[in-house]
Amino acid sequence: MKNYIILFLLVFISCQSNTSKKEVNGINAPLAKVEVYYFHQKKGCKTCKEVGKLSNEFVLNNYGNQSKEVCYHDVDISLKENEALVDKFKVNWSGLYLLAHTSKGEIKDNLTEFAFMYAITNPDTINQVLTNKINNFLKQ
Repeated sequence: MKNYIILFLLVFISCQSNTSKKEVNGINAPLAKVEVYYFHQKKGCKTCKEVGKLSNEFVLNNYGNQSKEVCYHDVDISLKENEALVDKFKVNWSGLYLLAHTSKGEIKDNLTEFAFMYAITNPDTINQVLTNKINNFLKQ
């Protein structure tokens, strides 16, 4: 019985050490505290493309390319390898989501409607909201 407990603990600890990375788009990527996901199809309208461009630039300009706190994922929903993410977020069209990893678990925040409303007419508003939401998640 003692051997089973030790074996369980070893397996548990080894699994925990692998949680700092996760596979996204077939790549083993560092797990950031907040992940920004832009879901899209191969072809997109002007607004779709603008939401992707704005959200990507926001993350790069404010957190860099390989931040351990915030990372960006560009996800083509038409690709088979992205099916798990599409299912997880219940996406069926273009969308912008935040996924925060907090002490209370994962928190998803769907910013799609908001982002599409302001992408063309007032992109600074998107940057302000992303800043506020991400900073709040980073404090948790």
